[in-house]
Amino acid sequence: AGRGAQDGTAHWDFAGGSELDYSYSLFADPNADGSVLIPVDLLPAQPSVSSLIAMADNAWSDFTVATSPVAATASGNFLYRLRVEAPATGTAGTINVFKIRTSGVVTVERADQPLSYMGMGLNDADFPLLFPNFPNSAIPSAYDGIWSFFFDVPTSQSVLEVWDGDFDRGKFDGTEQDTDDPNTPNSLPLPFTITPDVCPEGVATDSGTCGATGSLTGFPPDDAEAPGTFSIFVRTPSIHYDLIFPDGQVFSNENPSGNREWELFRLSTAPVLDPAVDDFVTPSIPAGVYELRAQGVDLFNLNALRLPRLVCVDEAGNPCTLLRPFLVGDTVFEDGNGNGLQDGGEAGIAGVAVNLLDGDGNLIATTSSDGAGLYRFEVEAGDYFVEIDASNFASGGALEGFTSTTGGEVQASVVAGANDLERDFGYAGAAGSIGDLVWFDRDGDGVQDPGEPGIPEVVVQLFDGSGALVASTTTDAAGLYGFGDLSLGAYRVAVDPATLPSCCVCDGDSDSADSDSADSDSADSDSGMYGKRKGNKTGDSDSGKGDSDSGKGDSDSGDSDSADSDSRDSDRITFCRLSPEDGDSDSADSDSADSDSADSGDSDSGDSDSGDSDSGDSDSGDSDSDSGAGDSDSDQDGTTCRLAGGRVLSPTFDLDGVATPHRAALTLAADAAERTDVDFGYRCTAERRSKSSP
Repeated sequence: AGRGAQDGTAHWDFAGGSELDYSYSLFADPNADGSVLIPVDLLPAQPSVSSLIAMADNAWSDFTVATSPVAATASGNFLYRLRVEAPATGTAGTINVFKIRTSGVVTVERADQPLSYMGMGLNDADFPLLFPNFPNSAIPSAYDGIWSFFFDVPTSQSVLEVWDGDFDRGKFDGTEQDTDDPNTPNSLPLPFTITPDVCPEGVATDSGTCGATGSLTGFPPDDAEAPGTFSIFVRTPSIHYDLIFPDGQVFSNENPSGNREWELFRLSTAPVLDPAVDDFVTPSIPAGVYELRAQGVDLFNLNALRLPRLVCVDEAGNPCTLLRPFLVGDTVFEDGNGNGLQDGGEAGIAGVAVNLLDGDGNLIATTSSDGAGLYRFEVEAGDYFVEIDASNFASGGALEGFTSTTGGEVQASVVAGANDLERDFGYAGAAGSIGDLVWFDRDGDGVQDPGEPGIPEVVVQLFDGSGALVASTTTDAAGLYGFGDLSLGAYRVAVDPATLPSCCVCDGDSDSADSDSADSDSADSDSGMYGKRKGNKTGDSDSGKGDSDSGKGDSDSGDSDSADSDSRDSDRITFCRLSPEDGDSDSADSDSADSDSADSGDSDSGDSDSGDSDSGDSDSGDSDSDSGAGDSDSDQDGTTCRLAGGRVLSPTFDLDGVATPHRAALTLAADAAERTDVDFGYRCTAERRSKSSP
């Protein structure tokens, strides 16, 4: 706060020429309505200070106040009330000129007390601010005669009243004189505090006795004659003001008050204009910050206003954002189970446009839900509605395809002394999906290469964010799976490892089964055993060369590594599903079936390429290896598979990484509701056994 010097010995605070001692008192106001006022110190142990003692003349006096818990409101803001009081002298013409600035936000509470304003310069230090070439010239001037006042209307209204006083309407030449205002009473008292020198409204005259006649309507009059004493104070046009609504509506008062009188400027939402009641009618008087812009205000013309709650401006002249004592909120969320409650694992929905309406259904403010689905409005006490904006359901909107689970898009809120953070909106029905493939990653590179087949008949399960089973399915013949009609939120996909097939070594008797070099993909399949082979299998063709039972195959070449070693088997290893009776002895035979039987000295009938011979039979009756009745299986086109002993299907790829095998976690969001990237890769690797295993 500050006070200014009128000259070297006097001050702006005066009554009949004597300086008065004004008090400035600070209170915590946690309810923002003055109902609870708790003194807060401006100076140590001083909640109230004297303008004569604590304030310098014509300068700023700063007071630093630590944030006090007693000033905390339910919204988390801290609200205070500064009371400026004059001595109870009752002296007409008492004037206290001061300014207030703050690092926070200031509003002026009406409390039936009007305020006055005036553009003035009282000494040689002031005039250069108004006239840059002073004292040589009064041209140009830095004062344009425009004053802007911003005031807050927290909810929509049916009536809006502004009172203006002592605007000195009327030109020096007798034109544009003040007239009797039809909707202002011509009697006193008025419905608010006034000073003793106020005249009843009517046709204003000069500055003498109320009702006296004269050519002037103020001292100085508005737009004083150019040759007169006050010519350098004149600002055109004739004094008037515009009332600018938050929605852009503008209403002009071209005939404000005359000398020493108050006039009412009234707007309403009445269907028909009655000049005896209203100056204008309008379809709506919305909530928001209004501007009263007075123009043509001459220097030294003291004008008065009575407005709703005045709002401070920042250094650029823009209205401050008000701090409110209460909150209305809370969450827009994905209601996966449709029960109308936000349960564990049900995520908030971001980017939802939410409207705050007053008790009459008129828009006050709009916000958007944050990343957690939270939204907030700061409000005064009162009745409100919270509305999910219709734009959310349009194509590309945050709630496209959703349906409310909490009773619709509008909820009522009554704020009375506490926050209302119970306005939750649940939605379900967004059609999300998850898939796609379980495949045999032959080379183990984590990428499905050409010729690497899907694995059928694998059970895949879907769990929600809380771990509850949502659905289960089985991969099709191509290894594909999918879950549809899913709500947005967190999920986990898991492959049931017990349903994975076995690792097998498969041999075939046709060129199409053995050679990739020139054959089509269909020729590369291992037919009914589900496996596919990748790469050339040397020594495996049925050309009659190499592996036939020509009688020469009983030599050690039948037992050599080139025919039956791990390197050859790994090239032919795929997956297959053998019936229990076909595969029940392989656990004992696994080593001999892969390589050891070739090295054991047995005849090549046990290790012969039974699937590779032209005859296509397994020679099971001729073999003296361990591959008796339980070691192999053959399909109709001659492909024969046997379990690859010591080998199992192991993960090579999933979204989480193979450190957490057989599962992948993900989230379906509004911008990523279709997830077809949840793949699982497997290859055959050596089975790991603990040291204690036999």
